[in-house]
Amino acid sequence: MDLAREKFHRLQAEKEQIRKHGVCIRIIGDINLLPPDLQKLAADIVYFSRNNTRAILNVCLAYTSRNEITNAVKDVASGVESGLLYPSDSSEELLEKCLYTNHSKDPDLLIRTSGETRLSDFLLWQSSYTVLSFTEVLWPEFTIWHLFGAVLHYQRSYISVKSAKEFNASERRKAVLESDKQCVIQQLKTEGTNCTLEDKALENSIEEKLTQFTMDREERIKTFLKFVENKRELHIRNILETDRT
Repeated sequence: MDLAREKFHRLQAEKEQIRKHGVCIRIIGDINLLPPDLQKLAADIVYFSRNNTRAILNVCLAYTSRNEITNAVKDVASGVESGLLYPSDSSEELLEKCLYTNHSKDPDLLIRTSGETRLSDFLLWQSSYTVLSFTEVLWPEFTIWHLFGAVLHYQRSYISVKSAKEFNASERRKAVLESDKQCVIQQLKTEGTNCTLEDKALENSIEEKLTQFTMDREERIKTFLKFVENKRELHIRNILETDRT
């Protein structure tokens, strides 16, 4: 952890540069697993840069993808339990927005050096449609030419990965829309409406209710995500307050 302490001390010494270039620094990982002094160093720089928007620097500490996904599931489950969300609001897209990397795009290219051909529990969700490049060279010997090779590999795979990613996004949208529709039909049945009749008035009623239900769902999710964001920021502030007391 000494190297991490050294780097965060250096970041603190360069706060003016961080402000000047608009860099938002985020911790990707469970900050609670870090030693208390390192928690405070990390929390200070995260809180200081929280409103910067020109670039994001993600720092992985105490990170595993399993832990990240588990915590995202817990957040969604808590949202349902508290009434902020309906059970039907749960989706891949919502879970994705609860990950540590929710403010960043998924990586286009992931390079693993040292001859290892595994991800070691790193960004498993985010790398579903990422081009993976494995190289035998050790990181200290990694040069611009190795990078060029990885980029060439990415370019060769770009079209197929892009198509698969777009298809997946389309299927996710369809799944959410179908879930909304089933919820509306269930509501109508609860109200005593016979939803098996092929009737223009019924179709219009379903469309109207579906539009409203979708708007309400989006508003619930927006409120929930704001709650999650505030909770995480409050945790950072509490770490800093502990330091002051």
